[in-house]
Amino acid sequence: MKVILAGSKDIRESEPLLSAIQAAGFFIGEVLTGNEEGINHSAIKWARSNNIPLRIYAPDWNNI
Repeated sequence: MKVILAGSKDIRESEPLLSAIQAAGFFIGEVLTGNEEGINHSAIKWARSNNIPLRIYAPDWNNI
């Protein structure tokens, strides 16, 4: 299943994300996330360490 893992830039620790992934109880086959600080970086780190395919979407602030 493709899953969006995103959240606050102010949450620097990875424990909230890891707890949510474990509590979800379903297989994550691909991670979609942003390229900002905080939870997004934790999602990138988690996907890479678990060999999960990853798509990183950088914001395009000029076209919003």
